[in-house]
Amino acid sequence: QVFARPAIFSLAVRPVMTSVLVRNGVVELCEHSSKAWLKNAPRGAYTTARTYGPRSVFEWGFHVERMATSIRAMSASAPAAITDAQQLAPRMKQECAAAMRELFQRGLAPEHQRLTVLIAWGDQSQGDFDVYTFAEPLPPLPAPPIMVEVRGAPRVNPLAKDSEWVRARDPLLQLKAPNCEEIILAGEDGSLLEGASTNFYAVVGDTLYTAGEGVLMGTVRKLVLEVCAREGVPVVLEPPNLANLSSWAGAMVSSTSRLLLPINEVVVPKPDHPADEQDRRVQFDTSGGLARQLADWVAKEVEANSEALF
Repeated sequence: QVFARPAIFSLAVRPVMTSVLVRNGVVELCEHSSKAWLKNAPRGAYTTARTYGPRSVFEWGFHVERMATSIRAMSASAPAAITDAQQLAPRMKQECAAAMRELFQRGLAPEHQRLTVLIAWGDQSQGDFDVYTFAEPLPPLPAPPIMVEVRGAPRVNPLAKDSEWVRARDPLLQLKAPNCEEIILAGEDGSLLEGASTNFYAVVGDTLYTAGEGVLMGTVRKLVLEVCAREGVPVVLEPPNLANLSSWAGAMVSSTSRLLLPINEVVVPKPDHPADEQDRRVQFDTSGGLARQLADWVAKEVEANSEALF
């Protein structure tokens, strides 16, 4: 008696699709994060936004304007369709809306999303360019204690949100401790201009210090300064300096995913070495004070500063 060979079924686990990539209107599902995708994507100008609900984007107009500004800073001959914010806005809106709809309809982001928009241009004489929009669920705010490390030098071209920086900062990120939330970049004079992916602030007495130039101006930073003006909080547009670290009442970073995030500990490792217990460390109480108050005020303003795309 002859028996048929049983069919062999693959037990390989299929990847879980958790994000959406739209390239020039064409949608595909992805299994990786925007950070992993951006490292291997073509070089170009990019911006990262957060949504409020399934249809609105926080500080939408700011993102469009900054994208056009970044492209102009990176190329003097890029096509006007991407260097002029008014021309760029409808195309960005169309691409982002498509990604947001797809992610929401598939149930991959029941609440808020994170959008990463990358624009890459090729043959400038032909006006060729590609628009990529990566949509994924917005991660929860980092939980305290929040620790940052001071290491690395400021970016060469801070006015441009250049995707090449995502690759260039990798050596710094590989040195940081597993529980380190962010790397703060320091100038030769000890000025702390910004983080690897954030804006940076220090509270000195009742005054907020943050760099006024030489940094990429983030959407949350814009809101922070507006809240300070409304609430009468004094602001000095100068970078905090490492020499005065012990006299600070608090410190914060801000970004799309983090909003305004109070810092519990600043660590100053030895150059090109992982942090250890011998390094200088300054801690802050984030349960109250101006840093916590500002963070709460900013969080309450997200909805009011969001614009519906569809």
